[in-house]
Amino acid sequence: MDSETAFEGSFEFDVDPLVEPNYTNLKSAILFCVEVSKSMLMELERGPHDSEEDAPPTPLRRALAAAYNILQERIISDPSDAIGIMLFGTEYSDDARYPGISMLMDLDVPDIAGMKRLKDVLEYDEDFLDLAKPASEPPSIRDVLFYAGHKFYSKNEKFAYRRMFLMTNTDLPPAHSPQDRIAARTRASDLLETGIQIEPFFLSSPPKLIFDSSKFYEDILFLMPLKSRLGGDQSSLKRPRAEVSEASMQPLLTTDRLILESQLKSRQAPQRALFSIPMEIVEGKRLVINVKGYALFRRQSVLRTEFVYKCDDDVTRIARSKRKPVGEDFFSDDEDEKNKKKKADDATVTKPSSVKRGFLFGGEIISFTDEELTQLREFGEIGIKIIGFKSANLLPINMTSRPSYFLYPSEEDYVGSIRTFAALHKIMLEQNQMAVAWARLTANSSPMLCNIVAADEIVATVNGRREQVQAPGMHVIRMPFVDDVRDKPYNARYYPSSSVTTAIASEIINKLTLKSGYDPSRYKNPILQRHYRILQAKALEEPFGEEEEAEMAKEDKTVPMYNSIHNKVGRLSKEWKRLVEEEMDRRELED
Repeated sequence: MDSETAFEGSFEFDVDPLVEPNYTNLKSAILFCVEVSKSMLMELERGPHDSEEDAPPTPLRRALAAAYNILQERIISDPSDAIGIMLFGTEYSDDARYPGISMLMDLDVPDIAGMKRLKDVLEYDEDFLDLAKPASEPPSIRDVLFYAGHKFYSKNEKFAYRRMFLMTNTDLPPAHSPQDRIAARTRASDLLETGIQIEPFFLSSPPKLIFDSSKFYEDILFLMPLKSRLGGDQSSLKRPRAEVSEASMQPLLTTDRLILESQLKSRQAPQRALFSIPMEIVEGKRLVINVKGYALFRRQSVLRTEFVYKCDDDVTRIARSKRKPVGEDFFSDDEDEKNKKKKADDATVTKPSSVKRGFLFGGEIISFTDEELTQLREFGEIGIKIIGFKSANLLPINMTSRPSYFLYPSEEDYVGSIRTFAALHKIMLEQNQMAVAWARLTANSSPMLCNIVAADEIVATVNGRREQVQAPGMHVIRMPFVDDVRDKPYNARYYPSSSVTTAIASEIINKLTLKSGYDPSRYKNPILQRHYRILQAKALEEPFGEEEEAEMAKEDKTVPMYNSIHNKVGRLSKEWKRLVEEEMDRRELED
């Protein structure tokens, strides 16, 4: 190169990579432990979403189909995660020391062969019947937990989260003596101590079979109250226990496959804390607690990991690119392509150590070393500092620039954080107050001015189950700076509306308001679903043509229901538009 030093201008350092870097290298391991028994092979009545062409539904088919759907999604969204399917209670055994236990899919990163095998089991009755042969003597829950733990231990990879999905409809196993209960409870506690979380999925098929967890499993898995009490007895924090929530212990209905699949999807993602930082309540670090932050909402988008191109023989291949950095003025305009190629091959490639980063200022590039750039990124200590409190009614809902972060206390660094957090949470709810704070959540994020709002727990009945709709805690709402707020249109005129137009607009809004509120999980991204469907069809060698495209278009719930909207507010909308135009014409004539 002509110059010994290359500059990388306009270097952007004011970024806020709060979510993405924390998700890149967090590998998870999920092991589905599915029971095979006579009750799991009991035929069920077809549900509202079952096809007449499919085989008669059974609890075992429902469980395996739900696991297959989870597998399809995670193999694309989280390709590095390990997923396995273990069957217990089968006639066939993989290990003679543990009769009645076999692996349908080993605990590893899923491959296409394993996906096809599971799909064949669900589609073909012969494969399903060969697999689903109940053993004469089913294994004890103690052996099931031990064998599942052995599968996790045999993996040398480090997983951030390891979870076991226990799927059964036998509320009282054959081995339920006091000694068996103690042994199973010990195994469950051992799994928790080694970082393996047990997620129970108790299947109930009324009126034939109603699952009762109090017969056996409530003695094995310690129960946490559904109504969380912040600041309660913290003695349990000092000793690990196999605790599950009361909502997890409630049975899942197998009469409708969509209900089972939705429950499984809602609990497949672990609680991944984005940050764990101190929160200063009293100035001068006189009162500091530790909190963890979670992202309750995250935008889903197509994740492009590789570029592919299609060859003439209709075969897709991964595109690989090679390049060499060359200066802009290295070549002259009168050189031919042959000389340019020879000159480029003989050129000296700029080393990374000789590249300096700088900013264009006043027509010149001001360079900085890596240490100086690190100092430019420093905005003070990481944490949340509460500045003061004000009424929650003063929160401007139109000034939120990003989704909020959910805060929950932690005892990792400061003992007594849960009790202090609970007291602050309680007083903020009682007095309808919110906190104004200055926060810097991670080392790479910019500082921000935010409002901290307390939220109480909401428990409701969903699909016949008592579930936690909203968790108790606090939400960090990022407030925009002055430069982030858009100015009003230049020379725009605003007129106050009349009482008639205001009343009609209120009626239109009331008629179009959803009674149950807006639930983002009900509206899937059609572009993202189509992208995943094409990848799935390509990997599993399935057809995907115009019929599949049309079927997916019918399931697009993001398209507004125009007919329903017109029937509800069509006449009111036309009347409101006419009155507004008349008022605008009258006001302009008056001016």
